Amino acid sequence: MLQVRIEPWGEDYWMRPGDEFTIGYDDADHDEKMMGGPHFDVTFHGGCYEVWVGSSDMGLRMRDQSGAELEHGHQRPIDPADSFGTCPPSTW
Repeated sequence: MLQVRIEPWGEDYWMRPGDEFTIGYDDADHDEKMMGGPHFDVTFHGGCYEVWVGSSDMGLRMRDQSGAELEHGHQRPIDPADSFGTCPPSTW
């Protein structure tokens, strides 16, 4: 499984092979976010995607391929250490 972590909140989502997902802003924040440069950074750490939001007041949402919003901890394994994609500890 692959971990996707949203920072600075430390929200984690876990994806199985073949899963698809979309990361985007809350609909209410969309127009404001489109007015400036990049709004989040994505880093890959050997099996983990870490997404850093440009400001802690910007709400990001993780959605599956059908568009349904995913809850924090989506598909989290019982022991994440046994997973391929565990993110390193946060450095902030």
